[in-house]
Amino acid sequence: MKNKLLLGNCFGAVSHETYCELIKLSPKPIYYTPASVRLSRFKQREIKAINTLGWCGVPVSAKNFGVDVKRFCIFEEIVKQTGLQYKISNKDYTYDNIQEFYDSIDLLICTSSTEGGPLGIFEAIACGVPVISTNVGLVQECDTIDKFETVQQACGLIEKLKNPNSLLTYTSRQYLQVCSKLSMERVIETWEAFFRACDCLNTKSLLF
Repeated sequence: MKNKLLLGNCFGAVSHETYCELIKLSPKPIYYTPASVRLSRFKQREIKAINTLGWCGVPVSAKNFGVDVKRFCIFEEIVKQTGLQYKISNKDYTYDNIQEFYDSIDLLICTSSTEGGPLGIFEAIACGVPVISTNVGLVQECDTIDKFETVQQACGLIEKLKNPNSLLTYTSRQYLQVCSKLSMERVIETWEAFFRACDCLNTKSLLF
């Protein structure tokens, strides 16, 4: 990272943790620029009982990089142990019709070993779909998202959410946190400041 800090005069940090680390390492302008969801692009639906699990991505694509960071096999095992239906987003979905995918599932599960966002988690929450996830990316900053490390832990979380009252409370808390902290409507000013700085400096600027 220190070598990269020599390349530019302006930096954006996609997580608060990275932002704090950059402040320690560089006196140059640093902006907190998290991945965020534009709430106005999505419609919050009614909360439904959990019958269909969702997973974002194309199962084999991550393996092209030599490492299976998406870990679809973990999602498959969760589906097997819960006996629930499942659906995955794929190349058939675009930003214009992705709402259809979120409307077709009742719980989104992220099984990744590493992520920058993942943006799909916040899109799902914007649609009123609850999420559970491994402790990656911006999920680390969301105390309303239950985290798991093993298939058994994930299944336990799903079992708890079969209680209608628990599901309502859980989903509502996630939506409120995204609205208040990680919606594009909230963070757009920081992004605009970052881009203005990039333009004024007319030099390389980096996102971490």
